[in-house]
Amino acid sequence: MNIQPRKRVTIREVAEYAGVSIGAVSRVLHGRGDSIRVSETTAERIREAAKALRYQPNPIARTLRGGKTYAFAIGAPHKLEFALGGTQSYVMDRLLREGLNAGYSLSFTPDLIHAEHAAELAQGRYEGVIWLPGTFSCEGDGPLSNKIPQIGVLYDAVVSHSGRYLATTDYGPAMRQLLTEALSKGFNEIVTVIPADCSHKAWPAFLEEEMKVLCEELQITWLVDANDGRNPESTLEGVRGKRSFLLLPTDELALEWVRIAKREGMRVPEDVAIVALGSVPGSALLSPALSAIKVPFEKLCQLGIDFLVEGDTVNGEGTEHIQTWFESRETLGSRKV
Repeated sequence: MNIQPRKRVTIREVAEYAGVSIGAVSRVLHGRGDSIRVSETTAERIREAAKALRYQPNPIARTLRGGKTYAFAIGAPHKLEFALGGTQSYVMDRLLREGLNAGYSLSFTPDLIHAEHAAELAQGRYEGVIWLPGTFSCEGDGPLSNKIPQIGVLYDAVVSHSGRYLATTDYGPAMRQLLTEALSKGFNEIVTVIPADCSHKAWPAFLEEEMKVLCEELQITWLVDANDGRNPESTLEGVRGKRSFLLLPTDELALEWVRIAKREGMRVPEDVAIVALGSVPGSALLSPALSAIKVPFEKLCQLGIDFLVEGDTVNGEGTEHIQTWFESRETLGSRKV
């Protein structure tokens, strides 16, 4: 089978599709031609045409013309199997997509945390770095300190290298949805599992500030796993058959606990009910399908790329709060008697 490469769409074709001049397209898509005036309506029509035709700028010509590399690096944990697991794999996929949408390339560099690899970044190979969970630090004392733009895409936030939160998730409405449904199904107790080595920003900060108020309002008891996630068998046995359900901080951890429960002879959700934060694609397809508070990773990744591309013009007014929501599936069963 002879597979031909897809023909690169030209700027002329975009202009013809949008019904505008080549100069107008160049002005909107490349910022060239300062003397050309383009209305916002026309600019939007040009962007839509470029999207419809899947137009991509020529990276070599663009680099030579502007002196930019149009490349970001993704800094990940040294252990590749950890970096490519579950949520992180999905976050990486979204970053790649958003980077391509912005006309940039992204390189996955699992050894970036070492000084000899990081030094390459300061020499102009990349224009910015995106750190995945487990590697990000905003202390500013590393080999990349303040040399190029950097962000950390956490499980529930995007943080600049200066320590400023560009975006965080708001768990309040989703948590209310979850607790209200749990109450309607006969649950009167929520047990949150907070692993001792949990390193991402909050898990979540909402739990510390509003959880007590919300539980008191709905008359649900809130407990924290006394084992700090270290002994799943004991924790699962402690809630077996009771009107309690477990809330875990990631899809991966929740699915691992489902596996452990089944290994210990427990049925999910008949004996043990489990809910997660995250809800990456695929968690809804498992058996039983995972009930989860949906974290909008797509938006977090988009904001991160936008910040690196546009700098302080993005989120200049402060932190953007992104809403979450609850997706009810099979792992939250019923405890009504």
